[in-house]
Amino acid sequence: MRPTVIALGAAAIAAVLSVPYATAEDPATGWYGGIEVGGAKPGKLRILGHSNDVPTNCDGHFPPVVVNGQSLPLPLRHADCNPGTEEWTSQLAIGAGRLLALQWGYAWPTVRVEAEYLRRHHGRRGGNVTVEGDKQAEFVLGEERLDALGADEVFGNVYYGLRGAWGDFWPYVGAGIGLISAKLAYRSAYRRNPDAAVLRGLGRHPAAAGTLSLQDATLVDRLRAYQVVLGIDRPFADGVVLGIKARRVVVVDAFAANGSPSLLRGHAPTVAPGGRQVVNTITTDDLGYWGVSLSVKYFF
Repeated sequence: MRPTVIALGAAAIAAVLSVPYATAEDPATGWYGGIEVGGAKPGKLRILGHSNDVPTNCDGHFPPVVVNGQSLPLPLRHADCNPGTEEWTSQLAIGAGRLLALQWGYAWPTVRVEAEYLRRHHGRRGGNVTVEGDKQAEFVLGEERLDALGADEVFGNVYYGLRGAWGDFWPYVGAGIGLISAKLAYRSAYRRNPDAAVLRGLGRHPAAAGTLSLQDATLVDRLRAYQVVLGIDRPFADGVVLGIKARRVVVVDAFAANGSPSLLRGHAPTVAPGGRQVVNTITTDDLGYWGVSLSVKYFF
């Protein structure tokens, strides 16, 4: 497990162990409400980008010019102007984030069922875009970043516990299935080589030299997920139970959402004046994470 998660777990364990045990009647069964605070640590996030844009030489916003004996821009009906051929990849390192959870459930002596809401948030991270072939000479900047990654998550959980197995400590295991609404504050920036001669040498329209393509979008998708939970509780007093919990959340679906760039090769995000709107599709791999939290449950 990641060092940050281990540190959070150690702090939570110390907090629970340091609380003196009261001799009030232990809660055993019935309705309860709970709250948790802790941290979440995802892995590296790989982004796959796909666009319905056309190649640079088909950009109808650029003036007529001849490059290597070819008249540019090419008409959109030209065989080289098929949309959907632009793709790119990048990998972003996402740091540990905040995790808040609320629960409502019912407990029997060894089994309990629970509805759970979680909210997590991760801050800004950046990465470099992978460009291949002659695009390495065409672009002097390729950058992507997430200003924020947030998720609202709802799970239905079932737990099995061993009350009394370790004296005052009640270990348990659990699992749940749920839905996640994930939100990515996504930004990208691409700048082409400012030297028009370089672009001519690559067979590109020289008017594209130095132009900037930008996207600044909030992307949202709903995903299926499941989680596995390990925890330990300790009764405190007057129906209050303190505990620590470690979870692994696995997101079944890949995140995918569409958004138009705010600027495309220095102009509006269309393939020509008055032409088709360009849309970028951003797909990610696993949005799962490890989480550690300190919990408080109150039995009514």
